Amino acid sequence: MEAQAQEAMAGMGGMPSAEQLQQQQAQMQEMQEQRTAILEQVLEPEARSRLNRIKLVREEKAISLENQIISMATSGKIKQKINEELLIKMLEGGGQGEKKTSVKFQRRNYFDDDDDDNDDDLL
Repeated sequence: MEAQAQEAMAGMGGMPSAEQLQQQQAQMQEMQEQRTAILEQVLEPEARSRLNRIKLVREEKAISLENQIISMATSGKIKQKINEELLIKMLEGGGQGEKKTSVKFQRRNYFDDDDDDNDDDLL
């Protein structure tokens, strides 16, 4: 009776069953293996190791670059293996859309503050 209730809950948007979780994990693992296989085919070992080092520091940027490489590979735009130099160029070119962070200090002026802090006025 409880098994039917759990299945009904899973069907109505409740907690997914253990089988569904296992299937999702298997699909995620398969997708990750496909990504890795494609990257191994199109990247030279030096480029792949650089991409892995970048992933340690800036994971979102590395994933974005991986997606770009995979889409280029699947559409047939890559004719030869990507070396480390080309990967660096792709990294430099891909950062153009990012917003640079800047900090601007705006100091408040009080009524007794003079614009010029010249102490010669006191003489």
